[in-house]
Amino acid sequence: MAHSDQPLKEGNVHISAPHIYGSALQELDLIPNSSTSFLNIGSGTGYVSCIAAQILGPNALNYGVELYDDVVDHCKASLGRWKSSTIEEAKDDVSIVHFMDDNIADIQSKLFEYMLVRVVFY
Repeated sequence: MAHSDQPLKEGNVHISAPHIYGSALQELDLIPNSSTSFLNIGSGTGYVSCIAAQILGPNALNYGVELYDDVVDHCKASLGRWKSSTIEEAKDDVSIVHFMDDNIADIQSKLFEYMLVRVVFY
């Protein structure tokens, strides 16, 4: 299953087929090592946010918002494993990803005053 181009779901945790993420990220035209802000509403597993963090570099703001707390817990655990497996020299080249479990309507005032938002539906 790990190398299959198909979606996977277990409870509230869902990951789309890998080609979907590739297509969505390609359309964003992210600028490497920029100070671009990245907001992922419905961030799920955080997969897209982590790839964006790698592309955008350490000067970017990167937020993921997810409604389900169990999905955010899964995401944070996965992020911790990803960070611990990243080569030490590369850790400084990645933006910090902030994940929160909340309804976007409740937190918009916290985020939107600091961020330029680019929204992609995939």
